[in-house]
Amino acid sequence: MQRTSKSWTSGDPATAVEFNKIRDDFDELFVKGSERLKVFKLTTDGALVVRVGAGTFRVGSVEGQYAGGTVTVGASVTTYIMINSAGAIQTSTSAWNGQYAKLGVVVSSAGVITSVTQWRNDAVGGEIGLA
Repeated sequence: MQRTSKSWTSGDPATAVEFNKIRDDFDELFVKGSERLKVFKLTTDGALVVRVGAGTFRVGSVEGQYAGGTVTVGASVTTYIMINSAGAIQTSTSAWNGQYAKLGVVVSSAGVITSVTQWRNDAVGGEIGLA
């Protein structure tokens, strides 16, 4: 059974493997800083384009590297931006996919992005994924 930080309750035991994954998450945050897998808007990007910063991700027990890239979102819609276990950015205009790591939410009006909300804790993928 896969466990995430959300499935823990007070008093649950944790294995050394789980603690090593947590340590690796925080080590990476220290080395790569807060830009890792961050969704952001630059003035030089197109009106409905956001960037996703490079970084290491973990989806469940699968780890990988994402080189960074851009995502075009639709007009007048809320877009949920996620990364799957293959390291590909996925989007949805209806909801999060529980099989992907959450990165951010982008809201747009007719032709511009009105807000970008990060969905990241200080652990890879917004949750500490444990196998």
